Amino acid sequence: MHAQIQNFPMFNQKKYRVSDLGDNPSFFESIYGYTTFLNQNHKPESLFNIEGDGYLLTCRVKNQNSIQDKYNEYSMERRQKIGDVNVNKCFNDLFGIRVIYNINELKKENIQYLEERYPIKINERSVPPNDSGYGYTAIHIYFKEDNTTFQWELQIWLAKHRESNLKSHSHHRYKYSKWEKEE
Repeated sequence: MHAQIQNFPMFNQKKYRVSDLGDNPSFFESIYGYTTFLNQNHKPESLFNIEGDGYLLTCRVKNQNSIQDKYNEYSMERRQKIGDVNVNKCFNDLFGIRVIYNINELKKENIQYLEERYPIKINERSVPPNDSGYGYTAIHIYFKEDNTTFQWELQIWLAKHRESNLKSHSHHRYKYSKWEKEE
């Protein structure tokens, strides 16, 4: 999981704010180097696209356009004071894994297993319907070794939220793919 990549500088992400990145192009080199490294060496699309008995497991590496969109969102839009957010909060999902369980309630044991083995942060999200009419409900679990590594995100969805979550994600992707076409 460690994000140290040869020839790319590492930063203490907790000390940097999103507003600091405009003056620091080597930080974006690190991010793009890391995502390239993951795509070339881990081939996550072939490792983690598994449908098992009772679940669907997928994963992805965030693409550069999505990284840029997230940076724009945190540096210029509605986030607290503009750009006044830790870098590790903005780039918390460069590598993402999603498990969709075919159940309607998650048992405590599912999360305890991870808590006992890894240093994790758990964030339960429930977002009311957006302008597309779809809400989002999931558990996000973040894995990170230290403040110089990019964290990984595990999303846990339940069957009852699947359709709404997928449509909510699709609406979000539409926003940044729209500005890609306009440029």
